[in-house]
Order: sequence, then structure tokens, then C-alpha cells
Amino acid sequence: MNLPTVPTVPTVPTVPTVPTVPTVPTVPTLPQLPHWATRSLRCEMLPSKQSGSNPDTSQVESEFLLVVHNVNRVLQ
Repeated sequence: MNLPTVPTVPTVPTVPTVPTVPTVPTVPTLPQLPHWATRSLRCEMLPSKQSGSNPDTSQVESEFLLVVHNVNRVLQ
């Protein structure tokens, strides 16, 4: 028994690749920070390392940028 030939499906045009988003440049260390500020920043980052959890990098990065933004606002 001959099977009817299936009509060929037209090829879907390929979607152009989305350009990769450039990585956010790392925030340079702020030399104008007083010692108490850097000490408190370090203490805030320690508990997540001690608990052994590995939080999402983007979340940590956004929180860090938020802290830096707040510190800059205080210093101005």
C-alpha cells in the first residue's frame, strides 16, 4: 500500500539572534569610604557565606549596588 506523500512544510525563517547584553562593569572600590562603612559592608556579606547557601548572583549584585548607592548618597 502506497502512503500519500506528505507535502513539505515550508522552512520557518530563522529568528535573528538577540545580541548579548553586555555584562555590568564591576563597581570600583570606593577609597573615600570610612573604615566603619567598609567594616559594616563586610559584616553584612559574611552571614550568607557562613550559612553555606549560594544565593543568586544577580540578587547579590543588585543588593551590593543598592548598598553602594546608599553609601554614596550618605557621603554626598
